[in-house]
Amino acid sequence: MIPIALGKEEENNIVLKTLVELENYLKMSLKDIVSSETNTLRLFSTLNFLSNLPFKDVTLSDRRKHIIETMHQHFPTILCSFKQRFPTTHKLAELEARQNEVAIKIYEAENFNDEVQLKEVVLKEQINRLKEEIKVCEAALSSLDEGKNKCIAETIRYKKELENVRKNKSQMVEDQRKVEQELLEVAYKWSVLCSEYELDRMAARNPS
Repeated sequence: MIPIALGKEEENNIVLKTLVELENYLKMSLKDIVSSETNTLRLFSTLNFLSNLPFKDVTLSDRRKHIIETMHQHFPTILCSFKQRFPTTHKLAELEARQNEVAIKIYEAENFNDEVQLKEVVLKEQINRLKEEIKVCEAALSSLDEGKNKCIAETIRYKKELENVRKNKSQMVEDQRKVEQELLEVAYKWSVLCSEYELDRMAARNPS
């Protein structure tokens, strides 16, 4: 490959662009870097480039160069260590999330249990009130039954009495008819006697 000669300004631009790229990666979380193979390779390549600048006329400050070289040196170890320990922390995070979910479920269940207990108290009070109302209704029903039985007994007695009255009335009507017939006969007999008497009296006053 034929090397391409770059001017100092172009070399500066390349280094500045690479530094910007590095700073963008440094703003990312280590989790986001490690979980992406592309991010890992690009960051390592960026550190490698800045640690071994191929330009003679472009340099970094000693402090920044030292920091970048240290990052370049320790990045593989940090990467390996994070990959080994991340599943544990991830699992812990999952467990904590699950713990929170379970705690919420327990809270909801306890609230539901409190509501159930409150409703149970209310329903028991309603049952007790209904039992008292049932007792009152049963007493009223018993009283009504007594009144009903008494009324039935009185009705039967009155019906018997009515039947007896009807029989007595029928007999009295028959007796009255007989009496009236007898009175008519007696009156007729008396009238005949009176007529005979009057005829006899008239005959005595006018002898022929």
